[in-house]
Amino acid sequence: MYPPEPRAHGVVTLTLLDLDALSTQALEAWRRERPDTNYIRMEPGFAPYAATEHDGTLYVICNEGVGWEVTDTNPLPLDLYGRAEHSFSMAPNMRATLSPDEVRSLMTGDTVDLADHVRRFGDRLEVNFETWLGRLS
Repeated sequence: MYPPEPRAHGVVTLTLLDLDALSTQALEAWRRERPDTNYIRMEPGFAPYAATEHDGTLYVICNEGVGWEVTDTNPLPLDLYGRAEHSFSMAPNMRATLSPDEVRSLMTGDTVDLADHVRRFGDRLEVNFETWLGRLS
C-alpha cells in the first residue's frame, strides 16, 4: 500500500477530547503515592483521542484508529504514561476508566475528520481507518 491511497475526507467527523485535566489529576495522584517521582506529566498513550455518537452509540478513537464503544458497562480504558524531562515510560503507569458522561464532558467542540485523525504508517493503520469509516458512515 505504498504510496498510500488517498483517504475519503468529509465522511466522518469526530470531536476532539481534552485530556489535560485528567492528565493533571493522574500526575497529582501519582505524586501523592510516590513523592520522589521525577515525572512532570502523565500522558495518555496514542493521543489525541476523538469521539462521535453514531446511531445512539458513543465511540472513542485514538490516533492509531483503535477505538472503543463506550457504555456504562463498558467504560473507556485510558492508559497513562509517565513522562520525565528527558524520558518517558515504556509501559502504562496508570489506567483511567471513563463513563460515557465523563467522555462527553471532555468533548471540546473542536472537530477533526476521521481521515486526518488516524495517522498514516502502514497497512494496520489503513485497515483501522477503513474499519471505522465503514462503521460510522
